[in-house]
Amino acid sequence: MRTRKEEHLLTAAIILFAGLLTGIIFLGLRQARSRQEAIARLSLAVDARTRARYDHGDQIYRQTGEQIRAVLPGIVCWGNTSPDTNRIARLTKALRSVVDETLYSGFFADLRHETQFFSRASVKTRIAGLGIFQEGIPEILSRSGARPIHVLADFTIPSDIAQAPIRLSDEEGKELIFALQSNVRFGVVTISGIEGYFYLGDGYYDASHPTLSFARKEPGEEVPVPSRTPVDTELSQLYRACLPILWLDKPEEMEETAYITALREMLAHQLSPAGQYVILACTEPDSDLDQALELAFQGHYLNVTPKMKGWKPSAYNTLARQVFDCFSDQGAFDQVKEIVTQARQLF
Repeated sequence: MRTRKEEHLLTAAIILFAGLLTGIIFLGLRQARSRQEAIARLSLAVDARTRARYDHGDQIYRQTGEQIRAVLPGIVCWGNTSPDTNRIARLTKALRSVVDETLYSGFFADLRHETQFFSRASVKTRIAGLGIFQEGIPEILSRSGARPIHVLADFTIPSDIAQAPIRLSDEEGKELIFALQSNVRFGVVTISGIEGYFYLGDGYYDASHPTLSFARKEPGEEVPVPSRTPVDTELSQLYRACLPILWLDKPEEMEETAYITALREMLAHQLSPAGQYVILACTEPDSDLDQALELAFQGHYLNVTPKMKGWKPSAYNTLARQVFDCFSDQGAFDQVKEIVTQARQLF
């Protein structure tokens, strides 16, 4: 049996122990809370620094993209092609890879490393492949805007948005027969001040060339349209500021001088800096045409035939590199390289 004194001492010891335990637990909780608060403050500081770096990268990225687009709106490849090769699309795809790797890969590597910011949408150079299946040189020149398009025969634009058959001609009155394609549509078309679009007509000139119709965008008053009325298209202005690549095959019946004149007409329509363009042609090396093109476009002309054996994907990669180098030799990318160099010094 414990004495009352012993019981009092035991009770006091228990109370003391409980107090100590409570103090230890409270102190531990307080220290844990302090550590959590410290971690939270550190996390906020890290997040703030990370956010600041990200915002800095975003600013550099957007500013660089604006500067690049101002001096290099894009590259456009006009030409005729065929479904079996689809050469324009394959060339522009390969060229896009060469441009991205050569001009921008170092910039994006620095951007990711220094700021954790990454996107390609704004800086990436637009490269358009306007390869048109089974279309003649007069049609391609008119489609591009290098030659005007006119209404061939009188027609009437209805007051509603119904389609009206239309025939088109060049400036000499020769009918133009276009191949309507989804990737090279005319965009908004303006006739006698009325905006609208071209659509497939009810008939075909042949299996590849449909007739066309015109429909206005909004209802209005009926408008009679006489022949020789000019036709303006959105497409004719869309790529004028881009660096041009021309890959048009010469028809057998076309004289070399007329062919070279046609190429010069397309170049004259462009708003890109004079002397920055590339001409591609498939012809026998040292043939009369090869020599004529070399003489007319010295330093800008590439004979594709020796480079495209078998038309394999690797051949397009080689050609794309040579097209890039040809532009580079003309100074087409000098300003872009300077902008990228200056941007990389801001990290």
